[in-house]
Amino acid sequence: MHEIGKIDRWKLLLLIIFVFICGWSYATIPNTFKPKINISKNWLVSNVMANEMPTVTPVPNQSTNEDVPIIVNLTGISAGASELGQTITITATSSDISIVPDGVVDYVSGNSTGSITFTPVADAFGTVDITLAIQDDGGTSDPGDMDTNISTFELEIVSVNDDPTLDDITSPTAILEDSGEQSIGLTGISDGDPEADQNLTITATSDNLSLVETVSVNYTQLSATATLTYTPKAGANG
Repeated sequence: MHEIGKIDRWKLLLLIIFVFICGWSYATIPNTFKPKINISKNWLVSNVMANEMPTVTPVPNQSTNEDVPIIVNLTGISAGASELGQTITITATSSDISIVPDGVVDYVSGNSTGSITFTPVADAFGTVDITLAIQDDGGTSDPGDMDTNISTFELEIVSVNDDPTLDDITSPTAILEDSGEQSIGLTGISDGDPEADQNLTITATSDNLSLVETVSVNYTQLSATATLTYTPKAGANG
């Protein structure tokens, strides 16, 4: 074995000199001059499945009236094909929490459905973007891993005309017959819409014209107070 290795080394040396002098390629050299060169390599191939992106059915744009909460249902939730057992976390983030705070998610990991409740800020209206994020715990350590599905939809809060406001009126104490003009102060007056100024009309009527025939209200627009006046009819009581 030692002699064969020695011969192969001499053949290789002669071959290098021969190619250098003649300019021939290794492929054109007769096989008898080619040393036996054995090259062996072992390759380890590892097939690692990437973490697939979680899934959820796209949510269409939503709307609700001012001051009215809305529940948005989610379907098609999964950690990805053939990825059972991963824990899924869902968040719903509002682009303007002065109109709509972040959604409250109702979801149990492993289920394919869930829901999000949005409660608008009192008397607020407008349109916000909701960012929906579905994340699994498969990680992103390997190339091609995707652990988060992010999508957006619009949520519109539609303005409504709120009822005007007026504080409760306490019934006045009894008065004597022919006492003359009486007045009652009114408070807490507003159009009910703090985001807009609306004109108000205040009227008052008597349900017993034989006792009080005329009632009037003195009110200045945008004021929170007014005065109601009435005069009992002469000689009337009841």
